[in-house]
This record gives sequence, C-alpha cells and structure tokens, in this order.
Amino acid sequence: MTIDTSQDPRILVSEIAYHRLKDSFTQKLPFPAKFNKQKLQNFFKELHSQIQILKWSYQENLKGNDVTKWIFSKCKEIYEHVGEHLKKPDQITKQVASLRWALQVFLRFPERLDLPHNPKLLGTGIDHIVVVVKSAEPLPKTKLLLCKVSTSVDDFQVTTNIQSVKRGDVMPLALVPPAMVGGVISEAMFEGTKVPQGLDVGDYLPYERSIPDVEAVLREELRQITKKK
Repeated sequence: MTIDTSQDPRILVSEIAYHRLKDSFTQKLPFPAKFNKQKLQNFFKELHSQIQILKWSYQENLKGNDVTKWIFSKCKEIYEHVGEHLKKPDQITKQVASLRWALQVFLRFPERLDLPHNPKLLGTGIDHIVVVVKSAEPLPKTKLLLCKVSTSVDDFQVTTNIQSVKRGDVMPLALVPPAMVGGVISEAMFEGTKVPQGLDVGDYLPYERSIPDVEAVLREELRQITKKK
C-alpha cells in the first residue's frame, strides 16, 4: 500500500529533531564528551539523508525499515556518550533541553511508527506521557508557574498558566520542543489536568484529538526550519 510519507507527522517531527540536535552540537557542550569532529559532521550529513529517504519512501511499514533501524542505532550511540549528563542536568539550558528532546524523538522513533496516527495531527509525531508534579512555584514577574515534573525515570521543567497545578498532581504532558517561556526553559506542555483512566505515571498517552497549543508549537517549528532551507 502506498501512503504519503512526505506528510507523516512522525517524520516531519524527526526533521525538527535533526535541526535541534545539529544546532546543539554546533555549540560547546557544557559537559565532558569526546566526539570526532569529522565523524560528527558525517553523521549529521547521513542522518539528514536517511530522514529524507524515509520522507519520500511512500512505504507503509516504516518501523521495520533498514533506514529506521540505522537512525535508531546511530542516535543510540550518541545517547550512550551523553545520556548520563542529560537525565538530571545541573542546569537546564536551551542547548541541553534541545539535545535531550531531539535524542528522545529518535530513540522513540520506532515505537512511535508502530502507533496509530492521524496524518492531520502533528502531535502524533511527539511523545505524550503521564507525569507527577514534584513542585509548582510562581515564576517571578509573570503570571506563570514553574513546575518540576517526573515520569519516575526522567525529570522535566515546565512553565504553565494553569494556576491550579500543585505538588502531587498527576497530569498528561506533551513533550514539545523546548522553548524559552517567561525567561526560563520550558521542556514540555501540560495537556489539561485529566489523565485517561487506567494510565499511571510514566505511561505513554495516545494523541487522538487536536490540542491547538501543541499543534501551533509544532507548526511554528516546521516553519522555522523551512526558512533555514
């Protein structure tokens, strides 16, 4: 069966992740990590090429594709070099947040390709996960809250205008590309306050309906990378 992979949200988001990952490595990393400059340049050149092959493949079974396996294995190698510094970073900068977001996109890429998706919903290209709020404090000079949340494996920093959020709340989270919000890095976005019945902290959520804020963030990211081309 032929499908239009050129508009597959999961592949479009991988293009965003590619640019985020590459941009992160153009700056000096804030932690010790040894990479051969030439090999790194070759990796990014090949990664871009492999994503384009998937994008224009028009194939149905992308998960078992050799290209998908290559992307996963190579990004896993990168993660093995830097992962320990990304789980609980001393300081959350845009560089660090973008690096771990991009690697998360690629490491979860095969699983995401195996999930039902709506080609009209960009949000099917990112992960949605249940988290518990560890803290929620007013962000100075704003009407926002600065929250620390956890999946029980990873911690994230999130800014929100949902004033009812408090420590101990279990909430759905969209792992959108990190951005500066209120003068600090926000690594994700709450998807309301209700978690579907039967799901617990650390469980991944289906994305079955459009969430305007999530769609808007991803559309803007795609617009920005289109301008770079």
